[in-house]
Amino acid sequence: MAKIYAMNGDGPAVVVSSGQHFPAKEINFGWGQPAFWSYHFPWDGKAGYVMPMPSPKGNGDWIVYMHLLKWQMELIEASPSHVFEPVTANYLNLI
Repeated sequence: MAKIYAMNGDGPAVVVSSGQHFPAKEINFGWGQPAFWSYHFPWDGKAGYVMPMPSPKGNGDWIVYMHLLKWQMELIEASPSHVFEPVTANYLNLI
């Protein structure tokens, strides 16, 4: 269940949910297990939204979807590069 965090009066709020238990490894559309899956959906709320989910690599990494205000994203992107890395075809071992 989603929960609102970081709400300060009239300031911005952030909803944090979790895709931790979505059974993606059990999905098969007839051509094998997916190499990548997404929990993205339209978010019309005024609060920001963060959805962490396990990486399809199964190595303990996490994929984190974020729908945030511009200044919040800039703050996240200013984090050290070993904290957040882009998801690429190389990362997913597709090439």
